[in-house]
Amino acid sequence: MEPVSLPWPQALQVRMQSGLERRFDNPQDAADFLEHEWPVKHGEKYELALRTCYHAAHREAPLGAAREAFVAACLEASLKSWQSPPGTSGS
Repeated sequence: MEPVSLPWPQALQVRMQSGLERRFDNPQDAADFLEHEWPVKHGEKYELALRTCYHAAHREAPLGAAREAFVAACLEASLKSWQSPPGTSGS
């Protein structure tokens, strides 16, 4: 099954180690980032987030579980995350 871009009810903003901020609207965005750009490619929370976001993008896991796992991975990697205000544009 191909991944789908089902949006989270509210997007997440993450402040990267460089200070730049990035918006994540759905588990597919998060899974791609975890797989290709994540600063710390190990850790229990990272592994769970990668797996859960991937499965949610393929409709095999709940969206809420993927979002929670991604937030936990951000904490594990010392990246600040917060809810994006409604109506803000992505980056």
